Amino acid sequence: MTTPTPEEQMATLKAVEDERKVEQIAAATGEGLDYVKEQVTKLVATFVGLPGVSSAPLVMGPDYYFDVACHQFELGARIAADPIKTYEVPTDVGGTGKWVYTADVTAPEDPQERYRRLAQAQQEMYEAAVAERRSAKRKKKGGNR
Repeated sequence: MTTPTPEEQMATLKAVEDERKVEQIAAATGEGLDYVKEQVTKLVATFVGLPGVSSAPLVMGPDYYFDVACHQFELGARIAADPIKTYEVPTDVGGTGKWVYTADVTAPEDPQERYRRLAQAQQEMYEAAVAERRSAKRKKKGGNR
């Protein structure tokens, strides 16, 4: 029999503590334990592969999002509808996963397109402001003669 590593021991302890937390939430809300587990799991999934985040499926560690999901559940958050997209886990070590819509008709445009338009508009506003300042400066300079 091998002795568990400290990491394995900590993972076991964390799983026990997480189970205890979910049980306490179920008791406090009057919801069934399986329902609370399902909802917390679904809420955690909402943090995976957030739009605009690249090179990592999670910004913080999964333990953090478990606690956030529990907090949201306690505040009344529930996933009421079936999702219209699913997360595809990366197939290679350095890859990132992606969200895939279940049907093309439900897929809104790629968030990158919106970011591109917003960046373009911001650049145009900046250039207009610079041009306005330069024009005002020239007028002021020309008026002092």
